Parts: sequence; C-alpha cells; structure tokens
Amino acid sequence: MTANNQNMSGMGAITDQVIATDLMLAVKSGIINYAIAISEAATPEVRETLRRQLNTAIDTHGKITDYMVSMGYYFPGDVFQQIAVDLQASQTALNLQQQQQNSQQQNSQQQNSQQQNSQQQNSQQQNSQQQNSQQQNSQQQNSQQQNSQQQNSQQQNSQQQNSQQQNSNQQNMQQ
Repeated sequence: MTANNQNMSGMGAITDQVIATDLMLAVKSGIINYAIAISEAATPEVRETLRRQLNTAIDTHGKITDYMVSMGYYFPGDVFQQIAVDLQASQTALNLQQQQQNSQQQNSQQQNSQQQNSQQQNSQQQNSQQQNSQQQNSQQQNSQQQNSQQQNSQQQNSQQQNSQQQNSNQQNMQQ
C-alpha cells in the first residue's frame, strides 16, 4: 500500500508498528533458541559459533527496541504507557475489521442493486419485445383480415359477374 492509502484507512502507523513488533518477537524467539542450542552443543566450536549468532541477535534486538521506542511503539520502562499503546493497537485492529465488514456489506449491496437494475432492464427489454411481437402479430392479423376481405369481395364480384352473365345468357336464349 502507498502511504496515502495507509493513512486514509488508518493503517499507516499501525502497519509499521506491527512489522516492528513482529520482527522484535522473531528476534526474541531466536535469542531463546540460540541459548538453548548453546547449552546442548556437543563441541566448543559449535558453542562459539552459536554464541556469535546469539550476540548478533541481541544487538539486532537492541536496534529494533531503540527504533520502536523512538517511534512511540514500545515503552519498556513504563508498563502503563505500554498497555495504553497495546490497547490502542488492538482497538485499531478491531476498527479495521469492522471497516472491512462494512465495506463488504456495501459492495454486496451495490452488487445486489446492480443485479436488480440489470433484471429490471432485462424485464423491460422482454416487455418491449413482447409488445413489438404483439404489434407485429396484430398487424399480420389485420393484414390477413384485409386480404381475406379482399378475396371475399373479389369472389362476390366474380359470383355476381357470373350470375349476371348467366342471366344474360338465359335472356339471350329466351329471345
């Protein structure tokens, strides 16, 4: 994350503090393990190598401690101040969790809203298509009715003409 993003989300200082604290705890764990290993080493050469590693780890722990004290993350001489810092870090972590949950809820609500809008648009499109289809069917039916009426009219005209011709033929035959 960039510094701006960290500060905007309230994570800037807590991230540095968490990293430094994790590093300090890892170095402390290493110091304990080196001490145990020295007490169980079989040869003086191995013990000497482990002592050098232990001294390096102790020096690293001192540098990390100095950094954390200078940044206001660690108060080894003031238990009450250290408790206050730890409580603040805990509260920040809880707030971040709540912010994440709120953000997830907002994202979920936005997705639901988008899905509803999409469903409404699809429904509107389907309705429009149905209306267009109904209009086309109606137009086709009207056209078929008109064609049928025209055909009926033509048939009637043809029948009338035939009838007139027959009448004319009968009159001519009677004469």
